[in-house]
Amino acid sequence: MPQTTATPRSPRSPRPAVVVAVDFDKTLTVQDTVAQVVAAASSHNHPQTPSFDSLVDAYTQDLTTHQSIWSPKINNHVATSSVTAGFLQTYLDSHRTIEHASLARISASKLMAGVSRKDFSIAASKNVCFQPGASTALRRFLHLRLSTYIVSVNWSEDFIRGALHANGVEDADHIKIICNDPVFDCKTGLSTGELVPRITVAGDKLEAIKGIRRSVQERNSHVPFIVYVGDSLTDLPALIDADLGFVIGNNSSVMSWCRWLDLLPQPDPPPGSLRFTNNWSDIENAVVQKVLDNK
Repeated sequence: MPQTTATPRSPRSPRPAVVVAVDFDKTLTVQDTVAQVVAAASSHNHPQTPSFDSLVDAYTQDLTTHQSIWSPKINNHVATSSVTAGFLQTYLDSHRTIEHASLARISASKLMAGVSRKDFSIAASKNVCFQPGASTALRRFLHLRLSTYIVSVNWSEDFIRGALHANGVEDADHIKIICNDPVFDCKTGLSTGELVPRITVAGDKLEAIKGIRRSVQERNSHVPFIVYVGDSLTDLPALIDADLGFVIGNNSSVMSWCRWLDLLPQPDPPPGSLRFTNNWSDIENAVVQKVLDNK
């Protein structure tokens, strides 16, 4: 009988690595934690240090003025059905001046001076509660050895990491954190009071996600599959850019912009569309399924 030669199989194309990036405040946590970060420094403040309330008032005044300028523009775009993702990005990036001015006031006030990294971590361990299922999901992602990031406008990496440990994420040191952070004196180990702005507006989060995508692609030679989870308008451009974006919660501004951009939930959402949930187990299950699909 004539011998047959088996046709060699083509090598299987490498599956994209699954990368998870999440917001921190009100995505992982139950409440916003900025006031708790500031509270970590309160016992170290000089009597002449301006109160946090006065700095919040200045920020609120700037924000009110800014919104009075932008509200008519937004209303006009809504009325003419001309809201686009580009317009959203322009609007959100217009907040940069306000956010940087606020951080500059915080730095000038020395409100955050004299605090150690441990102080920030301890403050988080006492006061920060995660949403149900959030810690379990993070532990699962780390167990699966997924590259996991937190991208946040929060003011302290040590505070975020302390909150992770306190909420049962034992391997929290393997999570990469991209956020604003105090400057620490190399001799004393205490914060100088200056805050370094790194993530202040939606465009910064979007660029962080794009940077993560590039760095993973350089390491693995193929484009990763990005999952992003967020709750606020500052997260929306990154959510849209992700391969799988989860909006968690029911932020009214997010829902309004999603309606204007025709991004609201669909009965049978196509690949790449936003998902909306209040349940971290939904996110965990979707990520795990994606990992299984890649095997």
